[in-house]
Order: sequence, then C-alpha cells, then structure tokens
Amino acid sequence: MRRKSKIFFLILILILTDVYSQENYIVRSISFEGNNTLSADILLEQMEHYGTSWFSDVLLFQDPYLFSRELFNSDKKRIIQHYQREGFIDAEINSVVFNRDDESKTVDIIIKIIEGKPIVINQISISVDSSDSIPNTSKIKERLALKEGRRFRDILISNDKNEIINTFFNSGFPYVKASYSLELDTTNNLVSISWEVVPGQLSKFGSVKIEGNERTESELIKEKITFEPGQIYDGAELNRSQKMIYNLGLFHIVSVNAMFNESESADIPINIKLEEAPQFSTKFGIGYGRDEKFRVSLSQGWLGFLGGARQLRFDAKHSALEPYNFRINFLQPDFIWEFTNLSFGPYIYRQTEPGFTLNRLGGNISLQRPLVWDIFGSVKYTFERSDLDTNSISPEELLKFNISQIYNKSSIELGFERVTSEPTFSPISGSFASIAFHYSGLGLNSKYHFFRPSFDFRKYNALFDWLTVALRIKAGSIFSNDDDGFVPYEERFYSGGSSSNRGWGRAELGPKDDEGQPLGGKSVLENNIEFRYPIYSIVSGVAFLDFGNVWQSEFTYKLDDLRYASGLGIRVDTPIGPVRLDVATPIYEGAAKVQYFISVGHAF
Repeated sequence: MRRKSKIFFLILILILTDVYSQENYIVRSISFEGNNTLSADILLEQMEHYGTSWFSDVLLFQDPYLFSRELFNSDKKRIIQHYQREGFIDAEINSVVFNRDDESKTVDIIIKIIEGKPIVINQISISVDSSDSIPNTSKIKERLALKEGRRFRDILISNDKNEIINTFFNSGFPYVKASYSLELDTTNNLVSISWEVVPGQLSKFGSVKIEGNERTESELIKEKITFEPGQIYDGAELNRSQKMIYNLGLFHIVSVNAMFNESESADIPINIKLEEAPQFSTKFGIGYGRDEKFRVSLSQGWLGFLGGARQLRFDAKHSALEPYNFRINFLQPDFIWEFTNLSFGPYIYRQTEPGFTLNRLGGNISLQRPLVWDIFGSVKYTFERSDLDTNSISPEELLKFNISQIYNKSSIELGFERVTSEPTFSPISGSFASIAFHYSGLGLNSKYHFFRPSFDFRKYNALFDWLTVALRIKAGSIFSNDDDGFVPYEERFYSGGSSSNRGWGRAELGPKDDEGQPLGGKSVLENNIEFRYPIYSIVSGVAFLDFGNVWQSEFTYKLDDLRYASGLGIRVDTPIGPVRLDVATPIYEGAAKVQYFISVGHAF
C-alpha cells in the first residue's frame, strides 16, 4: 500500500512538473488541433497568450509573451466560452501539449479541442402585437442572419434583434420593442427561437427646427432634408439628411435628432443643430523633402462664395520641383443635378524635373458625381499653353522630333474612383482604386495627339492587431496618334523616387538620353509592398519591397526588366499625416547606392 502511494505521488509530481516547468518561458507558437469549425486566428483572439518569433523579437521590437499558468487557465476558459457562444455547448479542451526548449527557455503550445455537435436552429417565429399596418414578417425573417437548419450563434441573435427593431423603426414605429425566448432540446441539439414584437405608436415626422446657421440660409439647408412633416417616420431618413447637409461643406458639425417623448407622440419633432465652419480659412505649411527640397505652401479658402454652398480656394506653393505654382479653384455643388459637383480652376506654374523644365499656363473644368457601389465618376477638360525650356532637352531629341518650344494641349479625361480605405492618413483596412482615360488633341491647335489609360490600386489589411500589410499596383500606357510617335515629356511615365521605386532617385528608372538624363516612357508598371508596425507611441516602422520599371514603347511590360529594391523606414504621426524617413537599396544590382527619402505621408 505504501509503495502504491509513492507511485501515485511520483506521477502527481511529474504532472505538476510538466504544468509548472514552462512558467515564464517565452511562448514561441500556439497551435490547435480538432478545431474544424473555428479558425486558429479566431481562437487566438480569445487568448491573452500569443506567440512571437525570433524575427518579431529582434527586428520588429515586439515584446515576447512569457507563459503564465494562471492566465493560461483563463485562456482555456475563454476558448470554451467562445465555442459555447458559437453553438458548441459540449465543446471541451481534451489536452494541452507543451514542447519546451530548456536551453532557449521557449515553449510551443498545442491545444487539442473536441468541438462536439453544434446546436442547430429548428424553428423561428415572429409574432407582432399590433393592429396597425406593419412590415411583412416573412420578409423580415428572410433578412435575419439566423436561419432554420443552421448553427445557432449568440452574436447573430443580437444582430437579428437589431434587424427587427430597425425594420419597424424605419417603417413608422420608432417606439418598437422586441424580445425573444429560446426553447432548447439538448437531446437532439435543437433550438427554437420565438420573437415577440410590440411596435408601439405609428408615428409621423413633425416640425423641423434648425439651429446654429448664422450665415447659411435656412432654405439651403431645407433643400437637403430628405423628408417632410406629415410623412411616415423613417429613422434612416435622419442619417440621409445629415449626410446631405454635411456634404454642403459649410459645417463642422451636423446633428439631426428626433425628439422622442415618454408619451409616444404620433408627431415627432426633428431638431437640426449645426456648427458652421469659418467662412475664411488660411493654411500655411513649410517643410523639407528629398525630392522637393525646401517647400512652402499657402492655401486660402472662402466658404459661401457668392452665396449658397459655393467655395473658392487659392493655393500657392514653392519647392525645387515647382519653383512657383499658383492655382484658383471654384466649386459649385449640386450643379444641375444633386450630388454633381462642378469645379473650375485656372493655374500657372513652373515644373522642374530631372529630364525637363516646363512653364504651364492653363485651366480645367470638371464634373464629378457618385455612381454605384461607392464609385465616383468624373469628366475633366483641360486647356494648357506649355512653354518647354529646350535647353533642358538633349540635342539628339530636339533633332529627332523637331520639338516645339511653345505648344497647346487640349485634352479630356474620364475617371472612375472608389475609396474605402480608412483612416485617412494611415489606412489599416479597405482599398483605393482608380482608372483614368486621358485623350489629348481636341482642336484649339492642340499639337500632340495621344491616348493614355492608367490604373492604380491599393489594398490595406490589418493583421494580428499590430501589423498592417499595404499593397499597391500601378500600370499605364500611352498611345500616340502622331506620325512621329512623339509624346510631350511632361505627359510621359517616370519611375523612381520617394513615392515610387525607392531604390532609385526621382525618375532614374527607364529610358535615358546620351547624357544620362531621363526621357520617360510610354509604359509603366510599379508594385509596392509595405509591412507597417508600431514601435513606440507615435513612432512606427515599415519594411518594404518595391519593384517596377518604365519602357519606351506603348503597352510593353517585360517582367525580366523589373528592377527591385528593399528597405526600412520610420514614421512619426502628426496632425497632417505621418512624417517619414525611408532608406532603400536596389537588389540584384551588385554594388548599389543607398537612397534616403524624407517626406510627409505614406508612400501610398
């Protein structure tokens, strides 16, 4: 008997040793077995423990997580609780395997799970206590996330409650209440859901009160309200009206609220509170960048120009790339049709690039409006008088094409753009996509005739709550309609620089003349990949890979000619966007020069 007791205690000691021996070891990885329904990423989100690789520790400065038995027990409970919320009420953790490395003091954890059978929805019913005209409950049932025959999930029943309430709320029943009951059959793993809806008083929009519009006429605001007093109440119209008023661009704050009361009044007053933006605004900027060198800018805005929602803005800028740049822009919202913006802008500026120097004098007029699926469409006409400094062009080019010093350009551009990326300055999700079709040569003695389609796509994904992966692809081509095939230097594609391929200086990639000056090309392909990660407070870092090139001929993309560069960067967040320092070097190029770039804003 005494011997059996010794054996028992010895086994107990071995078990406790296995559980406690990895205490304060660095967690290198956590993996799962048996999780056939829920992914490892979802389960890891329930845990405080996380794995860090040597790369993350040393290069990305991520703090490693030290194993704690007490916290790990809490992690296991949270995993099971999440399974139960997902409909697996019999889920359990079968065992946990700790693979320790005593020399490096690290541990890899394998969690083995038995999910069990999920609870399946047997029946869903909706009953409404009302004699008024109510929404069709059959159609409501079709829109619910939980469906008969599918797995029950806690989060979806909350979503379904919001769906039922919002449907009634937007159909004249703002005082609606909804509740549910569950009938669980544990023998057959089935559940029935019964919804009870009390719609309350059928209501209409009442009077509208507008406050805070000291300069803006009330009639202009009322034109943007999408409902009328006496109309059946629809809560969604409040959001639409708020957006319409805010899009006027005249207000910092727009608040559209229904004034509910305990007596459930049939007429609901609406209160619109506004805070007007300053009529005149001035912005001044000064800075330094690798390409632009010292730069200074001034912007003066005027809201309500000539009355209504019209806007006028004057911009002035100086930098090494643009010794002077003066622009005026006039904006007329809701031109002819709602949501259609008309803008007109004359300009004059001097452009100094590595391959050419040009004086521009002209103006453009454009129309822009939303189309479908968050896509905005635009059409823009531009007339420009260009004065080329032929001293910046090689003699070979001048003889080859008989280049004019002064010439006209009359062009039209059709564009489509969709932006879902957010937040604005440092996106972590969503995408940006734009397609443009540019044609030059529309009368008015326009000397050069060419067609230039281009495409730009960017995608942002947040991983592990700390790493953002940003991708970009840019492509374009130019087709000349002139016999000599000449395209003005300022309209060609160039590659290399702080927002392009950072292994080379500005416009260094692509065709060059005999003196090594960039000539630009008729085809471009650029790709960028960035891994963005936090370092400390407002400071973050990036690791990136850029590749691309420019080719002399149209629609030419030779993958063997792609030039690659990699590098690291630092970002410091500011109210106007991140200030960045990038260090890059070409790869597969032998001995290559390291490039440094200082600028404001992400590369893309």
